[in-house]
Amino acid sequence: MTVAERIHGDATAEVQVARSIGREQRTTGPALEADRRAVVDRHQKRTDFVMHEGPPIGANAGIVRAAADGAQQQVRENSAQHARARANQAPSAAVSPSTANLSSVLVLTSRRIIVNMAKARPSPNRLRLSAATSRVQSSAIRDLFGLLSRPEVISLAGGFPCVDAIDVDGLRDAAARAMRKSAAQALLYGSVQGHQPLRELIAERCRGYGTQLQAPDLLITSGSQQGIDLVARTMIDPGDTVAVEAPTYLGALQAFQAQGAKLVSVPTDADGLDVVALERIIEQHRPKLLYLIPNFANPTGAVLALRRRKPLLDLAQRYGVLLVEDDAYGELYFRDPPPPSLLSLATDDEREWVVHLSSFSKILAPGLRLAWIAAPAALMRHLWLAKQISDTHASATAQLVAFHFLNAGSLEPALSRARGYYAKQAMVMQRSIGAELGDIPLRAALIRGGMFHWLELPEVDTNALLQQAVQAGVAFVPGAPFFADGTGSNYLRLSFASATADQIGEGMRRLAQAIRTHDRRASVLQPTRR
Repeated sequence: MTVAERIHGDATAEVQVARSIGREQRTTGPALEADRRAVVDRHQKRTDFVMHEGPPIGANAGIVRAAADGAQQQVRENSAQHARARANQAPSAAVSPSTANLSSVLVLTSRRIIVNMAKARPSPNRLRLSAATSRVQSSAIRDLFGLLSRPEVISLAGGFPCVDAIDVDGLRDAAARAMRKSAAQALLYGSVQGHQPLRELIAERCRGYGTQLQAPDLLITSGSQQGIDLVARTMIDPGDTVAVEAPTYLGALQAFQAQGAKLVSVPTDADGLDVVALERIIEQHRPKLLYLIPNFANPTGAVLALRRRKPLLDLAQRYGVLLVEDDAYGELYFRDPPPPSLLSLATDDEREWVVHLSSFSKILAPGLRLAWIAAPAALMRHLWLAKQISDTHASATAQLVAFHFLNAGSLEPALSRARGYYAKQAMVMQRSIGAELGDIPLRAALIRGGMFHWLELPEVDTNALLQQAVQAGVAFVPGAPFFADGTGSNYLRLSFASATADQIGEGMRRLAQAIRTHDRRASVLQPTRR
């Protein structure tokens, strides 16, 4: 409805209200129309300020008040005129009851028109979002969710643990014990640092792997993503330089970009991060921290070679660069475990430059949203504060479930089950790649753990390929979002974690069909590097 239509409708309604009040004058037809036009004219004069492309009502409180004041003044003038006319008994000066009553409702009508105007005209004002919010781009994986809702599309995109790899019965029993033995703790607020008995069990497991930790060295977080975010918010100022692997986990890129970091990419190969190239980058860019996934990296599946780990620790201490070691996949090895963590290899002095992140999401259940950080004491105090500001503490109920699960000795059998499951899934996908894509030029590394296969298609833009693949009924994640510099458009990531063996085989057949029919002349490749 237009502004004029609102004025016309409100004025007519008020005339009819006035007629019902002033019963002694029962004029209709031309008289009613004349009265309505009079009200419209008065309203029009008071609302001219909204009839042009001027500032919105909401931004002009002064104008609104002026309109209301004018309406009230009109009521006073009409009331005085009516009183004088009755006192003088001058027929020519008489004011009809309907006109007097119309004046008495003018304030209400004016206010109603103002409200209607505010509803009718969208305000050009916009929410003033923070600079951090404006810097964040949507996740490529989250953007795929709309496509994946179609039942005919096989998803090889998201790296989501499969329920078949989770000890559901063991977790159900642990949840029952948590409610039976620890209900008060599970249902109330807890410690910012996390449930101490759980931290003690985690520290004990870490010591079994050669990492010397105690409960006070650990902070429980609501998933690894929050751990990355806490480190980013604690360490990074706008304009600071952060070094990342090329490619790397896109959730980490988002967290660093949100803080205004300048990202520099460090080349990788089959043995992980190139430490020689890293030293040149450190000398040139002086990054404040380096984020890396040393074990079965997302998205490449690469493992940082042992021969590179000690030199990396030396570089961090020598140049004062904080190492953020994200070990979300280290326990999902298929045959041989990866080398010891950077934290376990570090000397006491080098440990002052290492933050270690790990998670229950991949080894227990992602729905618990539990992970942990080990950090130097000087940094840990600030991480506690950032955590407190963020969400006070991780879910007390989830922590109690995890505690009772670990305390019952259930984690090791569950891990063995998960490793066997994902190893079979990885092998199914590897064979399908050979069978379905054998005649297509590509490079694929042998996967030894984790959840992903990483493919390089030298002649294909995978961003353009994705649309055709979804039409063929299969989804993957293009490579470019994993690169801080926007390269990598001829790579793609395939997840074997949650699809069935049959779905993996059929999905690879559909992907091969999409690649073969893809119009390569329409693909515009960007420069890539590893």
